Amino acid sequence: MDQLLEQFLSEARENLAFIDQNIEDIGGDDPELLNSVFRAAHTLKGGSGIVGFDSIRDITHHAEDLLDMLRDGRLEFVESMTAALYDAFDEVLNLVEAAEESEGIVEADTEILNTIVTSLSEQMGKDEEVESVWKAEFLLLEDTSSVVNMPLYMLKNESCQKLAFKNPPLSEEFCENENFYAVLFDIDESCMVYGNDPIYTLSLIGDKVLGVHSCISDNNAKSVLSGTEDADGLLLRVQLTAFIKSNYAEIEESLFNFIDELQFLPLDIQTLLSIDAGEKGHKIDSLKELSDVANDLELDEIVEAVQRSMELVGADTLQYAQLQRFIDISSFIEEGDVKKLNDFFQNLYKGEVYNIENNNEEEVVVQEVSVEEKETEEVEEEIIQSTDANIEINEHIELALTNIKTQQLQALEYIQSDDDLKRVLSMMSKIKKFTPQMPDDLSTKDEIKSFLESQLGIVTSTPEVSVEKKVEQKVEKSLNHK
Repeated sequence: MDQLLEQFLSEARENLAFIDQNIEDIGGDDPELLNSVFRAAHTLKGGSGIVGFDSIRDITHHAEDLLDMLRDGRLEFVESMTAALYDAFDEVLNLVEAAEESEGIVEADTEILNTIVTSLSEQMGKDEEVESVWKAEFLLLEDTSSVVNMPLYMLKNESCQKLAFKNPPLSEEFCENENFYAVLFDIDESCMVYGNDPIYTLSLIGDKVLGVHSCISDNNAKSVLSGTEDADGLLLRVQLTAFIKSNYAEIEESLFNFIDELQFLPLDIQTLLSIDAGEKGHKIDSLKELSDVANDLELDEIVEAVQRSMELVGADTLQYAQLQRFIDISSFIEEGDVKKLNDFFQNLYKGEVYNIENNNEEEVVVQEVSVEEKETEEVEEEIIQSTDANIEINEHIELALTNIKTQQLQALEYIQSDDDLKRVLSMMSKIKKFTPQMPDDLSTKDEIKSFLESQLGIVTSTPEVSVEKKVEQKVEKSLNHK
């Protein structure tokens, strides 16, 4: 007999024995008993699907549906349901015994199968014209940040896989098609003891598993590695996140032993780019050069431009995390979706979390309440590009110069290399023609900081007020003078 079929038949007998002992009590006041019977039926369905035992899968699929409707409160229990379920699982036992005797998969009698399916369907009211509301078969992950913010370097260079830029609403059709999911396993201590190996079950999906991220606490790691509490190496206490490109049915068939405890997050390019890690709210002007790359360049050229820009960005900033995320998932992006990255790159320098859902609304607000800010940014760009030292200094230029100086003072906090310092010095040289007080020999971080603080009116001898707060006060004062 095939080893996988033999294992299924053995496990099927155990589940059928449990169902037989408890099915008459499913209409009682113990919801956990109903849940346990449902899980046993669900395991039967998943296992039969893996080995190709279609008759058992057809019967248990309908029995599982009835049990699921009972536990969700969509149906009121009536005694006739017990008899219908007994008949269904008795036939499953007959099929298991026949397979053991023949040492192979057998087919159910068509008439018997149709009678059982009809009986279960009648109990669910499926013979009546009742409007049904589709419900996802899996548990959706609520805290999406736990997945979105984790390192995804293991997905890099998956060149044969492409993702939707934005997934459609969750529906039955969506689940039937192949999609990209993050599937979260929260493995408890008893998992391996009872033979439920998550890595083995993931291997059943084969190359549709594109990556796995594992996380284990320091105390649990020490306990497992020392063997003091786990001489047999079976107490696995770990959280796994598997990244799977497949349809839900294939995932369910392979992970049937875990399926009720798993959490799913459908992923698309938009969601993966919404990483929220690192220092936020600090503008990095050098990243403005990436603003139009989605309109002007091909995908591989954008990747090269991003890699060059990362050398000028502090590793502890949100922008660095966003650029790294783009590189890690760039191979998943369809060439035809490149222009959809426009909002991501145009707002990148601002140090804000990417959220495409609010972009249109935010643009309207900016146009209504931030006209002054837009004008100031235009003047800043004019100052940076200008070669004319005779431009008349007006209030708009003064405000723009104050903003540039403020940005450079903040940039000094993120200097980690000579290249970072050169970038600040380059910007200082561009505004020198409008700032005659600037010394010719500025060359160090401390010299630049001292000069900018003097220009912005920041007194460093009063420690009770932070530099950042003083900068905000100075900018606010400049705006009030307009």
